[in-house]
Amino acid sequence: MKILLINPFTEGRIVYGGLSPFSPFLPPLGLCYLASFLEKNGYAVKILDLNILSNINIIDSINLFDPDIIGVTSTTVAFNSAKKLLQIIKTSFPDKITVLGGPHISVLPSEAMAECPDIDIGVIGEGEVTFCELSNAISNKHDLGLCKGIIFRKNNTTVRTGSMPLIDNLDILPLPARHLLNDFNKYHHHFLRGGKKISSMITSRGCPYACTFCDQTVFGREVRGHSPGYICEEIKMLKRDFNIDFISFEDDSFNYSSKRLRNICQEIIKENLNIFWGCSIRIDTIDREDVQLMKRAGCNKIYIGIETLNNRIRKLINKQTEDSLLMEKIKIVRDFDIKINASFMIGFPTETEKEIAETIDRAIRLPVDGEIFCLYTPYPGTPLRKLAKENGVVSSDWNTYSNHLSTNAFYPNNIDVKILNKLLFSAYKKFYFSFKFLRKNCYNTRILRQLIKYLLRERLKSAY
Repeated sequence: MKILLINPFTEGRIVYGGLSPFSPFLPPLGLCYLASFLEKNGYAVKILDLNILSNINIIDSINLFDPDIIGVTSTTVAFNSAKKLLQIIKTSFPDKITVLGGPHISVLPSEAMAECPDIDIGVIGEGEVTFCELSNAISNKHDLGLCKGIIFRKNNTTVRTGSMPLIDNLDILPLPARHLLNDFNKYHHHFLRGGKKISSMITSRGCPYACTFCDQTVFGREVRGHSPGYICEEIKMLKRDFNIDFISFEDDSFNYSSKRLRNICQEIIKENLNIFWGCSIRIDTIDREDVQLMKRAGCNKIYIGIETLNNRIRKLINKQTEDSLLMEKIKIVRDFDIKINASFMIGFPTETEKEIAETIDRAIRLPVDGEIFCLYTPYPGTPLRKLAKENGVVSSDWNTYSNHLSTNAFYPNNIDVKILNKLLFSAYKKFYFSFKFLRKNCYNTRILRQLIKYLLRERLKSAY
């Protein structure tokens, strides 16, 4: 059997809103993991990333490869794009079996099937084992009801099967099939999170924390991680096959275990991999020995989600890091000359304009190297979505489910979204046109050109 996996094209302005000039293009690692697992189990697999191959004729590509199954992945913000793609596929190839996976259908399986009649089968949650068993069932004409972790159509209704257990040992997964991606050189990150020749990596799944704005339906709250040996083998492959010199670890929390973090760093040092890298961490749990070892292993950037600097909102989102501890940890990281990029979120349900201003004013004074300001987005499956519905209007247009400038999915009762957008825009302007930032980055003409292009463009000026 042949399986075609597709990452649907989604416009940068939809995913990144007013920040689209900085939009990254990252490899669809979820599809790469899925493809390598299917290849390991004897299937012929092809990946089409339509964000890179935007001019491709999808009908011709399907005719040429002639797959038995067509799998599409989708986040919430990409769901409208996925629907259009599936409609095109089903119109031209009504007999092809279409499968949708990814975060959106995992959170809203019945709703997604009802909204998109062109989905034959939905994969719910972690996809590798489920998709492989599903493919085996289709190949052998077995009853789909025996496959765990799916939803499918039967007799004009949908049938949902029991949950598929999460993969306990991630090292059973082959290295992601990046070799199936077209023109790997086209992938890049935004300027805060990358080097010249960069690749993203994911070394763990799940998040042990319980932030109320975040959903963990796909990978759960129990964290599972690749071994240090597996991680180093992937880094070696990236250097050898793709000439990569910077790794962006995209784990929810790279330091969920201090012991594992240190083991990874020690393995990188032992293997003499000579690679620079960055990662997202919970800064409140880091210590000096961790940071020292990270630096020795090549870490030169960290990304921290502070979200808010207002105590009431900290309790609301269940992310309570005291100011004194935050500053203490930032100082430790700066002592080792590792760049710090921090992210913040505004527009939470019940959050006042005064509380937002407090976060912004304090954020721009923090001793960090870069900042991202996001809009609160009431993603399906998150605890805070209920409170959002009680305190405003929650959008039913999935295209608005980004969290960047001018992509409003939540209209709070107490603040006009125009004011929210102005506050967000002003936060970027205050930080990136500050004397502190410009002095530090005067040598980096690439960053400055991007900033000027973004902040001084006429369309943004006219919007505010």
